[in-house]
Amino acid sequence: MEELIEIQQGELSVGSLFQDAWSLTFKNFGRVLLVYLLAWAIPIALGTIPVLVASSITPPPPLGTSSGPNPIGVAFMFIFSTLGCAFIFPCWLRVCVGTASQVKFTLDDLPVGVPTILNVAGTILLCAMATCAGFFMFIIPGIYIAIRLLFAPFYAADRGIGPIESLRLSWQTTAGHWRVLLGLSLVFSIINWVAGWTVIGSLITGPVFGVFLALAYTRASALHELQCGEVG
Repeated sequence: MEELIEIQQGELSVGSLFQDAWSLTFKNFGRVLLVYLLAWAIPIALGTIPVLVASSITPPPPLGTSSGPNPIGVAFMFIFSTLGCAFIFPCWLRVCVGTASQVKFTLDDLPVGVPTILNVAGTILLCAMATCAGFFMFIIPGIYIAIRLLFAPFYAADRGIGPIESLRLSWQTTAGHWRVLLGLSLVFSIINWVAGWTVIGSLITGPVFGVFLALAYTRASALHELQCGEVG
């Protein structure tokens, strides 16, 4: 029971989360930053290639007229970008969780299998649908649902479980902590918005925010499992 109180009052405090996320990110900054950049570059690159190819094979419009975007190129841009996101995002989640858990890893550990990719994609889709449904009910329920499902993609990527189970565990894990998560998410959103005006700032706050969420996930999930053990 003492261990439970220590986790609840110490590791899940605002100051501890922020300080540890900052420290762990910069301790592994090279690898974290690399995967963070790949998480942006791969979908953009895969989405740009079809547009360039479609533009090169499409005959130019008549003189004095302008042509709109090539619908085939736009369709393939969406498909390729989505595939890129589906591949790299689980890798990014695993890097954040590994950094937060202080587990030594190499880039060879990053590739994930098709089941994990599908689990993460399905989880994100269900989270988006639930959040959108909440936003239709005067916005506030959508914010609440988004915070309660914040850890679902981490569960799917870290433990390889299905979308429904990931949502269920996230909902249980965030119970009692959603106010802290909401406040810190808003703070980091403001920081990211301000830092987004400079490239260097966004390259720092983006990785730190990812590790912060992973750190909150690892500690909250450990607390949840400990509480279930105490009850059992």
